[in-house]
Amino acid sequence: MRRTERIYIVYAVKLLSGFVVDLATAADTWRKTSEIAQGKPSLGAIAYTRMSLSHLVLNLAKLVEFYDRFHQVLPVETRDQWRSIRKEVQRRGVVAFRNSVIGHIWDRERDRPLLDAEIDQCINEIANDDPAAFVEWVCGHNEVTRAASLVGHVEKTRNLLRDEHRITDAETLG
Repeated sequence: MRRTERIYIVYAVKLLSGFVVDLATAADTWRKTSEIAQGKPSLGAIAYTRMSLSHLVLNLAKLVEFYDRFHQVLPVETRDQWRSIRKEVQRRGVVAFRNSVIGHIWDRERDRPLLDAEIDQCINEIANDDPAAFVEWVCGHNEVTRAASLVGHVEKTRNLLRDEHRITDAETLG
């Protein structure tokens, strides 16, 4: 399949829509559960907080893969921002984390199980020791900050592709 065929662009729009849902939901979940965990932390609140950050990180790694496979169909006016996002996600170690930690139980370098504290430390490093700022960078908490966030850029790209190629909801649903 040629990467300029319409179906390829429809795939891009579908994937971008999925990223918006996944990233926004994980960010909202983190905000709700981190507030609970700050007060009187329960195991459930801590687990949801960890799960939502892990989900954000996993989807950021998928965004790198998306860019690598679909950069040639992205609207020209979005490409510089996409390159910056890709570079920042790589700089934070997201892809390395996905490849060696997320979904794994074994630390190959140490030849022993990965410990929860080590996984949490990796996530903190990805978040530059500021999970709130990290979540805000991924998905702003209101209309203005969301538009300036990574999710805002993904939405903008999706909408531009959909409009430019006159892609219908019927094509992207299902």
